[in-house]
Amino acid sequence: MLERTKELEHRVEELIAGFPYFIDVFEKNVPFSKYGQYELHNKTISMCLELGRSEAAAHSSVFIGLLWNT
Repeated sequence: MLERTKELEHRVEELIAGFPYFIDVFEKNVPFSKYGQYELHNKTISMCLELGRSEAAAHSSVFIGLLWNT
């Protein structure tokens, strides 16, 4: 179980460190075809970036609502 936790922590660190890259890839390769999907994802990601920390996002009812809809 400890090994799995360490692997998860490592993946989260990589995601955080590479977040600007992942956003860039996302914006260049939009995988959505339904009307409004991209806009909702973009709004959710933008708010997450505005909040600056995942802890702040986790405590934002607006962000949680956007994430749920996404």
